[in-house]
Amino acid sequence: MKRWLPILLILFATTLSLITCSLKHYKTVGVEEKGVDKELSSIPLLSELNYIYETYISENRNYTTRLYLSHFLSNDYKNSDLFFDNHHRSIALKPETDKKTVKEVKAKVISAGSGCSTIVRFIRRIIPGYLSKKKKPRVLVIGDSVTSGYGSESNKSENWMPSQYWAYAKMFFELEKIDNGNKADEYNALFIGSWTDGSFTIHHNGVDRRVKAMAEGYGGASLEQLFKPIFGNAYLPNRFYDETKGTFSIKSYLSKYRTMDDNGERLVSSKINPAGECVKGTDGKEYVIGTEITSQDRLSKVDVCTPSIIVINLCHNTTLKNYQKNIGPVLNTINKELPDTKVVLMTIDEAGTLFPTDYPNYAASQITYTGLHEKNAAIYNYLKEKVENESKGVYVFASQFVMPTMESVPSIEKEGKYGKDSSVIAPNYHPNNKAHEVWGYALYSLIKWIIS
Repeated sequence: MKRWLPILLILFATTLSLITCSLKHYKTVGVEEKGVDKELSSIPLLSELNYIYETYISENRNYTTRLYLSHFLSNDYKNSDLFFDNHHRSIALKPETDKKTVKEVKAKVISAGSGCSTIVRFIRRIIPGYLSKKKKPRVLVIGDSVTSGYGSESNKSENWMPSQYWAYAKMFFELEKIDNGNKADEYNALFIGSWTDGSFTIHHNGVDRRVKAMAEGYGGASLEQLFKPIFGNAYLPNRFYDETKGTFSIKSYLSKYRTMDDNGERLVSSKINPAGECVKGTDGKEYVIGTEITSQDRLSKVDVCTPSIIVINLCHNTTLKNYQKNIGPVLNTINKELPDTKVVLMTIDEAGTLFPTDYPNYAASQITYTGLHEKNAAIYNYLKEKVENESKGVYVFASQFVMPTMESVPSIEKEGKYGKDSSVIAPNYHPNNKAHEVWGYALYSLIKWIIS
């Protein structure tokens, strides 16, 4: 398979360090009409300890991870001195060949240069693929336009490949299945949803088949909108809204859209309108088909059951203040309704870089951030410091560390000639397929870490 994966998350242990020199705090940029997060000015650039998730798959299909620094910048980009210890703003890590051991490798802390005030460390979490081969995670991804796939068709390595990051995560499970005998009961993962269809046809090692992947992605959606009747900027009804209680509820979502039992097998009904019908699942339990599943067509196309993992990617369209206010109630609701379900809080970045010297054909005005970058990084930092609690099933997914900088801008030439192009807008709120691909590998690896 020809794959654009030089930037994909890697596979085992090497030490690395990230030095942030002269990068103490964020600059507050007013991107919101109201309620600009003034407290951003007092928040450190990055969390001191960050996790990178990787999977050892096979000797024949082993990816090389590249970490990027160009998203994490000082206010004065011309004088920024932000490098890995080798004085590059990105670094490729060597793949590991130990396919038997679960590893959590701490980064080596390296201090270099004058004026360095903060050391940022990574832990590489590496999981051998075979450990989870008999498990079947049921993953519900909730997000905004990035999750729905806006801009994700741009710059695909191959036309058949998925568009959205979560569909890529599903693809990596399928690749692993095919590489290990293509058995029906091994290396499975169900990506559930009622709205966003990311299905694709996979071509690998002589296998050609249609692969289904679903999610809940809505343009303009924000975390606080989970508690409101309308979700996103298309004025669509919030599928997670409990009208009787006037609040966010996963159980309400299941009561409306369930089509599968909790083995991930489709419920069977002979009725033209199966909504509300009580049927027995393959696990012997009784289930009620969702009240919004009003036809056999909907019963066959919607994939909804109780999720074992919920991924929330809703940092783009909110403020730091609103995110801080609402993330606790969201987690409390999930924990109350589904205490065994794990939660992944995902943060992303926009595409672009503030190092014009790296891309000399771009003027600085073309790659100046609007404030989204700083706000999303502040949300990530808050999650790391105040919210992350893996003992209680809450994980923080830092996809921005593996996201390429200018290479993630939609419409940039595949050949790597990052010259001026009137069709290119950088930075860009909606990164291209290269970003979704590396996010997908990272999410796949994180899911395997959780279930193993």
